[in-house]
Amino acid sequence: MKEKERSIWKNFLLGLVATPLTAFIGLIVITLIGGVDQVITKIQLSGHWWLILIFAFVPSVLYFIYEPKIKISHERNKVVNALLLYWREQQTKRNHPDPSEEEIKLVRDFLLERVKIWAWFNPELWKTQFPEEKYSDTLFGIVDTFIPYWKNQKSKYNIKTT
Repeated sequence: MKEKERSIWKNFLLGLVATPLTAFIGLIVITLIGGVDQVITKIQLSGHWWLILIFAFVPSVLYFIYEPKIKISHERNKVVNALLLYWREQQTKRNHPDPSEEEIKLVRDFLLERVKIWAWFNPELWKTQFPEEKYSDTLFGIVDTFIPYWKNQKSKYNIKTT
């Protein structure tokens, strides 16, 4: 699926159209930053500088609580995107029509589910979740066993190919 490039004139026109909205959002952000700066200055002048440390502690704690989950989710999505690309290449090699956006979304969700289970490296767990598919030691093997499964299940989801 090739995306068409926009012409330079269309980019200029889109930039011109977006300028008032961008300026308005920038004005709001600068105003908020100015307000925060005034509050920080008042706190410092009144001698309660330790309040700044307390306010800074909250986002720091939130970051370190959610950072591992965000990293895991990001890495998992990278793997699923790679598997989705491999799946699409396999579909092309087998002369299947290009999948629709709906089909790509469904396959992505299925692959994400399989990657979550596969990460446990437990063939028994795999058999309980996906009894129709063979457990694979490699990530690309997941896609290879998924392709025949998807071919049989595709009709259940009423997907139209493009």
